[in-house]
Amino acid sequence: MWLKLRGVEAESESGSRHAARPSRAGKGFALASSFARGSAGYWFDAHRRAVAEARHWRLRATAIGEPRLRAFALQTHERKGESLEAMAVFAAFVGPDARADLVRAVVAYQVAFDYIDTVTEAVADPIPLGRGLNAALVDALQTEPPLGGYWGSWDGADDGGYLLELVETVRRSVHALPGFPSVAGVARAFAERIVAYQSLNHGDGAGSFEAFGEWGRSQVAPDTDLYWWEAAAAGGSTLPVFALLSAATRPGLGEAEVRRLARAYDPWVSALGTLLDSLVDDQQDADHGHHSLVSYYRSPEEAASRLARIAGTALELIGGLPDWPQHQLILAGMAGFFHSSPQARSSAARLGTTLVRDGMGGLAWPMTAVFFARRLARAAGEGRPALARRTLGGRGSDEGDGPAARPDPASDGSASDGYAPDGRAPDPAGVD
Repeated sequence: MWLKLRGVEAESESGSRHAARPSRAGKGFALASSFARGSAGYWFDAHRRAVAEARHWRLRATAIGEPRLRAFALQTHERKGESLEAMAVFAAFVGPDARADLVRAVVAYQVAFDYIDTVTEAVADPIPLGRGLNAALVDALQTEPPLGGYWGSWDGADDGGYLLELVETVRRSVHALPGFPSVAGVARAFAERIVAYQSLNHGDGAGSFEAFGEWGRSQVAPDTDLYWWEAAAAGGSTLPVFALLSAATRPGLGEAEVRRLARAYDPWVSALGTLLDSLVDDQQDADHGHHSLVSYYRSPEEAASRLARIAGTALELIGGLPDWPQHQLILAGMAGFFHSSPQARSSAARLGTTLVRDGMGGLAWPMTAVFFARRLARAAGEGRPALARRTLGGRGSDEGDGPAARPDPASDGSASDGYAPDGRAPDPAGVD
């Protein structure tokens, strides 16, 4: 059966998925080997580059002249900084020659995605502005120069070219990847769907989500039994774009491999990532009156059961990919990332993230421990004891732990800490 994605064909290979499964011993060896290789690539290079890129864009955000947009940009970095580092896992398994371009593209694309989401979430009528801003995510993957004009007629919108610089950075970086022409069409199709999701997900000017529901129902493929909001969730994820860009670091990428990769990530991996994010943010969304996908479930038990089922299907489809170990590790890492989140301490969130993590197999446990330790070290290093207590499972207080409503620009990009003035790290080739 074929699944149409905005004119791009993604093949369901249910008949061939099971043709050449490795033995349990062979599978264990492949996963262990991939884990060792990926850990080295991530912690010794990709993560370092991602931190430097995020630092660069945060420093650039402090130069935005318009106070509201500067606050939105800085708030995005505070709230989503960890996810920027996590997305760099897509560069952990690629060759060192292509890793710098891939990390630069992934971080800039995710920063643009989160920045646009933060802005549209705060305006009175998010749909028209959301369509204009999210068009930047398609432009970033085009062969032509970016069009600009994303802000339309929104009053006072001038971020000093911040969004346009993000788009141009992505575009330059992806065009340096040897296999990008093979994935460009499919990646843009995913980006066009992100535009629809992000434009509708915050409701209309009257606070209605009817248009979002109609669009979500149109996304349910006939060969799945997904609820409409689960199908819609797949449209709100950058994961399939990053998986394709990671594959594009290899020259000679074939059309069949692109189709299989797209089919494995969409809708299953994409939906899982968006729904887990909604699950751990559910209480925060309720407190701020924001739209929550998991609120459509009848109970926390149903939400947990559905997410575990989606995770199982994602794991099965990934198992049919030629490089399945690295994608399974990415999936297990995503489960560990959300399970270790301080926001995943509520009973409802804990139930869902635990079921998903446990379904990933043994490697999800060390992944969870790594993210747990990383969050604890970050909280301690930033002098945020309440966040550290929440990471450890204590109650803590949110006061003083929030995003950078009071950012300190002077703390970014200091040459005294070994970083260049633009916030980026020096190239590893020049470092002993």
